[in-house]
Amino acid sequence: MKSPLVSVFLPYYNDADFLKTAIEAVLNQDFVDFELILLNHASTDDSRKIAHSYDDKRIVHIDVDKNLGAGSGYNMKLALKQMHGKYVRLLCADDVMHSNCLSKLVDFMEKNSDCDCVCSDLNFIDKLGNPVINKDFDFIRYSDFSRKSLLKSLLDGKNIICYTTVMMKKEVLCNLNIDNTFIMHFDGMLWADLLIKGYSICKIDDKLIDYRIHMNQTSRVFGSGLILENIAFTNTFNNIKDIDLVKYLCSDVSYVENLSEGDEKYIPFILAIHNLKSKNLSFVVSGYLYLYNAMNNNDFCDDVYKHFGFSIADFRGLYMDSCYLNKFLDVEYKKISIFKLLKLMFRRIFRVLTPKFYRNLFLNIKLKTKG
Repeated sequence: MKSPLVSVFLPYYNDADFLKTAIEAVLNQDFVDFELILLNHASTDDSRKIAHSYDDKRIVHIDVDKNLGAGSGYNMKLALKQMHGKYVRLLCADDVMHSNCLSKLVDFMEKNSDCDCVCSDLNFIDKLGNPVINKDFDFIRYSDFSRKSLLKSLLDGKNIICYTTVMMKKEVLCNLNIDNTFIMHFDGMLWADLLIKGYSICKIDDKLIDYRIHMNQTSRVFGSGLILENIAFTNTFNNIKDIDLVKYLCSDVSYVENLSEGDEKYIPFILAIHNLKSKNLSFVVSGYLYLYNAMNNNDFCDDVYKHFGFSIADFRGLYMDSCYLNKFLDVEYKKISIFKLLKLMFRRIFRVLTPKFYRNLFLNIKLKTKG
């Protein structure tokens, strides 16, 4: 039996409100040479019943018996074992592909064999499917998609590539570091690892998917403040071995000029100093932790001093200097008005303490009011 050209990966967990729309958007594509991998991560609502109600030979069902609370990567590894396509189309259960989505992406990949991963532009919709203008999610509208610029963006904590717009070569995906636990940084980790390993990411300007914004989507439930994920994410860049690339990414670090061919072992040191200058507290902590351990390794400490003139005193100066951590605190907190601070505090309390039913009710009232 001939293998399909594309494997569409659609995992779901308690997505009964949106799953039917997502599945039918895939089945109604104008491109038909695909398989649809539906992975049920032990849903407790009617999601499984909805998924299994479709009688289509292109559908492959994977039912996980127990929800392990894992990130998307764990499910992706399970699905990869049953994927047969040359390309993998990533999708979320609350988003909707346009009817020409697969044909456009496949056509681009087939005509550009040097491209390993492609993403498209997108529209935004609300829970009810109505159009939304959302300036906070400016994923694709970015002029420079070069390897250096994309890595620079990711290193600075900005992920401009939306997971659910992506198609990539399966052989490339199989060669990436797929994290089992990440929630918020799962896709960013994929893009960073892909680029560090020398693969390419391309974009097309067509809007090929409707990205749904609602109160229960992962990015809103977990937010962007998962500190441990942020720290682990920054460690991904320590795998870079390209000196010229590091000089571009860390041009704000004066010691980078002392790097030359054969100095790859110092790259994590340079990246750590760069992270200390971040406005993201987790990135600052990551830089501090690396340098703390490095300065307690006598051999490395002596080596860094000989090569860069960097000593323990310099290290202490970095994390005590107001232009680092104190600058972060000034930017993030001191410039926020008391009214905005109270608004953020009550919004956080509302999300944590308010039952799901009333959050959805409030959101629907808000959307109708706007309409």
